[in-house]
Amino acid sequence: MRKNLSIVINFLCLGSLLTTLTWYAFEDSFVELHRPNPQRSAPKPSELCKGCKEVIDEVKKLYNPTWKKHEENYHRLRLQLSINCNGSNNGIVTQENTPVGSKIICDKDRSVISVTPELFKIFIKENPFSKKRWDTCSIVGSGGILTNSGCGKMIDSADFVIRCNLPPLENEFHNDVGRKTNLVTANPSIFMHKLQLSINCNGSNNGIVTQENTPVGSKIVCDKDRSVISVTPELFKIFIKENPFSKKRWDTCSIVGSGGILTNSGCGKMIDSADFVIRCNLPPLENEFHNDVGRKTNLVTANPSIFMHKYGSLTGRRGAFADSLQQYGNSLLLFPCFSYGGTRPACQRAVYAIEDMDIPIQPIFINPRYLERLVIFWESLGLKEYRPSTGLYMTTLALEFCETVHLYGFWPFSNHPDKLFPLTNHYYDNVPYNRKVHAMPNEFSHLVELHNKGVLKLHLGDCKSDQV
Repeated sequence: MRKNLSIVINFLCLGSLLTTLTWYAFEDSFVELHRPNPQRSAPKPSELCKGCKEVIDEVKKLYNPTWKKHEENYHRLRLQLSINCNGSNNGIVTQENTPVGSKIICDKDRSVISVTPELFKIFIKENPFSKKRWDTCSIVGSGGILTNSGCGKMIDSADFVIRCNLPPLENEFHNDVGRKTNLVTANPSIFMHKLQLSINCNGSNNGIVTQENTPVGSKIVCDKDRSVISVTPELFKIFIKENPFSKKRWDTCSIVGSGGILTNSGCGKMIDSADFVIRCNLPPLENEFHNDVGRKTNLVTANPSIFMHKYGSLTGRRGAFADSLQQYGNSLLLFPCFSYGGTRPACQRAVYAIEDMDIPIQPIFINPRYLERLVIFWESLGLKEYRPSTGLYMTTLALEFCETVHLYGFWPFSNHPDKLFPLTNHYYDNVPYNRKVHAMPNEFSHLVELHNKGVLKLHLGDCKSDQV
């Protein structure tokens, strides 16, 4: 019965996910978009899939009786574990049980690893559990059922607390999941993704065009139209001297997209609480928006098309352009100026305007070779599109120099995921993205996968007023 129940529960979860994705695939055809009111209506009850109510009722029937520890059953299972597995002595690789010269056989692919002196040195000397016992232990999963559960104090009251896959324990979560941690696990996939980025893209060293990596006389090959730009002394002077990310690391980073999901979210304080905040495509941060998106900016991007269409390629008066930059303070301003040969002059004029008007912002240029490697990297993960979005570029770059990456405003659908009310495309307008260039739903599915793996944290809900 329990085995069948488990199968049906898995089917229920999969069916619900497929139903949601199918709904979103057709939602554009009948929803009228508008800016939602701050007071949101209650969500409509969702229809349960066939047979799901019976499964849920059966789960509740098994769960509802008052829990009481059954000593006989407990000791029987514990004895079986001790005889068959003996985790207290053999559960951990140690210098006692795995000496130099021994062989470790991987449990999945059966490959064999020889224990060298170098590898042996990083093993713990003895099993930390072999001579210890605790009265109470909390094993904390990452299921959404913990949201608003208020279980943090109860979890932390245990003598020993185990958490899975490096979960976030920041202020927005601690009331529900606690903070105390005696053991935390980490799937290698969490490290591997960042390691792959570092090996294949190396944005920390090569992501930005600098005077160190692009000297006078060198050639810049644009990543899209393959035109070649010669680095003249005049062009060289506007390059930053060295990569601003090569020797720095931040504990927390906020990557702020411009999705309409941020409207009335109240996420401004949480966004600004990060050590490093990245914003995309010169978004407005005025009074009507700052409560939802914050004001702090360490890096902001600007597509050259903004200079060309909004500011007349900066060939005339530049006051409006200068005024728009004031809200970002002394942040970095990142241009992808070398994707097309024709965009370079507008970018160069933008830099001159910043210098002439003493704007404290620091212009930097993304390296087209780095963009090419990013495209190859995401293609290797199954993402096929003409051009990744700025948000995906910034997320990828941040994963190399940020310990914990938080994403806000990344939601490519025109209805809110929680209460299904309509959303504008951006929090400041309803201009649609170019579907011929970007495959936003496909990008989003990859971000969700990274969220589920614990690589980054994707924020899709509102932020409470007391969250910092």
